[in-house]
Amino acid sequence: MKKLVLVLTVAMSLVAFTACKEKFPTPGDSFKAWMTAIEKCDVAGIKGGLTAESVEQLTQISEQLKNFAQKPEGQAEDFDIFKEMCKGFSKAGGMEVISETVSPDNKDEARVVYKTNGKENSAPMVRTEKGWAIDMARMMKEAMQAQMEKMKAMAPPPAPEGAPEAAPAPEGAPAAEGAAPAPEAAPAAEAPAPAPAAAPAPAAEAAPATQN
Repeated sequence: MKKLVLVLTVAMSLVAFTACKEKFPTPGDSFKAWMTAIEKCDVAGIKGGLTAESVEQLTQISEQLKNFAQKPEGQAEDFDIFKEMCKGFSKAGGMEVISETVSPDNKDEARVVYKTNGKENSAPMVRTEKGWAIDMARMMKEAMQAQMEKMKAMAPPPAPEGAPEAAPAPEGAPAAEGAAPAPEAAPAAEAPAPAPAAAPAPAAEAAPATQN
């Protein structure tokens, strides 16, 4: 009896596992099913289409963002990042699957190329026990790396080593590049000493009086 129960349990597990594989046999099918869950804002379906690591990271982010979400006074915090994903999907106008590619090096990894807002993107997929799931954790990491590379490309190049530093411009109008510095003004000449005053002429002696 125990053996029969064990066999039935294993058989039911295999049937459930095979049904899941047949329901979404390809990465593209799984991604489309996930999009349907997004359209309906089916939180359970959204989580079910993601890897366990992705759900864990998104849940942590949701808890952290609750502290920054502004809610009316007296209203309980109900921020849910999975519901916010539904809103973002609505604003984007939907997604369209373009292609899917299974990695030649690892048959349990794939890429699904999709289009949203007229722009193509790709989502990494991983084969799990439940079937193909979106690796959102890796997707966020790749987006962060791309943003850092973009910022690095926009940064000005560093000055070459050994280059002389530019001389500071004098106060006032900026000096023209390459112009020689203006010579310093010569010191003012001292004023000439005043000429000595002319000595007074000696008075003429009176002529002696003549005798009669």
